[in-house]
Amino acid sequence: MIWGTAAQKVSQQNHTDEHLDLAIYYPKIDAFLTQINSIILDKQQQTKLALCSLLASGHLLFEDLPGLGKTTLASSLSRLAGLDFQRIQFTNDMLASDVIGINMFNQKEHQFEFKYGPIFTQILLADEINRCSPKTQSALLEAMEEGNVTVDGTRYELPKPFWVIATQNPLFQS
Repeated sequence: MIWGTAAQKVSQQNHTDEHLDLAIYYPKIDAFLTQINSIILDKQQQTKLALCSLLASGHLLFEDLPGLGKTTLASSLSRLAGLDFQRIQFTNDMLASDVIGINMFNQKEHQFEFKYGPIFTQILLADEINRCSPKTQSALLEAMEEGNVTVDGTRYELPKPFWVIATQNPLFQS
């Protein structure tokens, strides 16, 4: 019973120390949210959730009407966080290789070389993802889950952090 009590005290102390350690980040987080909310108006809840997702290494799907700041929010998050940013406008004729990249034959060197796609960034905006085929959407799954992509049996690591922000218009707008 003494061991259980001591373990509880250590656990409480560690929890308190973690809380104090996290407290030093609150002013930075508030400053970040203030900056982004000065760019994206009337979306405080969405910006807070987006930042939480970024800090938790998650991915986002924004669904909203056209012209309401989804793309601006994604690019602003990357700019304020100092991360590389790429945007892909998804269309119904897009292929997985348009997202990931492709092995191309180099005639000078007489060998194949990999041409990196736009997925090789820290923040990827997959704009209007619901317009492309499920096969093309699935090209993002390995990247989102494992932080790498595989092309012709070769594995390519993605930059860290890697975060996907996907947008889609409501179904009645598509």
